[in-house]
Amino acid sequence: MVADRIHPGPIRAVTFDLDDTLWDVEPAIACAERALRAWLDANCPDMAARYDREALFRVRTAIIAKTPHLAHDVSELRVQVLKAALVRTGRAETEAERLARAGFEVFLTSRHTIEYHEHAVEVLRTLRRRYVIGALTNGNADVRRLDIGPLFHFAIQAGEVGLSKPEPAMFEEAMRRTGLEPDEIVHVGDHLDADVAGAKRLGWYTVWVNRERAPLPNGAAVADGEVACLSELPAVIDRIEADARAARDSALPAGAA
Repeated sequence: MVADRIHPGPIRAVTFDLDDTLWDVEPAIACAERALRAWLDANCPDMAARYDREALFRVRTAIIAKTPHLAHDVSELRVQVLKAALVRTGRAETEAERLARAGFEVFLTSRHTIEYHEHAVEVLRTLRRRYVIGALTNGNADVRRLDIGPLFHFAIQAGEVGLSKPEPAMFEEAMRRTGLEPDEIVHVGDHLDADVAGAKRLGWYTVWVNRERAPLPNGAAVADGEVACLSELPAVIDRIEADARAARDSALPAGAA
């Protein structure tokens, strides 16, 4: 259990989940799936005819059952699913590997065709003037492939550390990279378990992105702040920091500063 914050330090970093926090992921994935299917139809028509989306999902399930760690590396998992389907339709291992990685690159390029949520870019620019900015994602979105890449000081994908949020590995890696303590970081995300609960377990501050203003489910982790629009985020972080400062001051002995 993380000890109560008695002497919280100033907030020095803000990390963001990506999918469904800075943009809607479903349109991006749908675009990528269409691009991949068109590429398969053109380059591997026999495999494409035999393996529709449902059939590929069954291959995926079987691969995860045999190699569970791939569930935390969605990029390599997609490659291995394509490779397995290609091998089963008669491709040699080396040819299947080459085609699978080429097809995945088509998918990944289209997967980065996104539309940012309103105010996302503006808020990132505002926060970067004051904080170290990082990205922590369970998916394969890579800010370095986007025009917002220069606004981030670092980005970590689950595949790099071998475990997805809410496991502590990504949060711990962020602290290693920044050299910061837990109470110097705020994590912003839409998922109450992966983002809010995962970060809070390590003592981070958290902001829940709740665009629909949904009620907090029973038993869910309670974030330190909540926003329906990213434009609210700078003020919420200011409030979190003010509350932390007040808690710190009230814990100090009389006359201490």
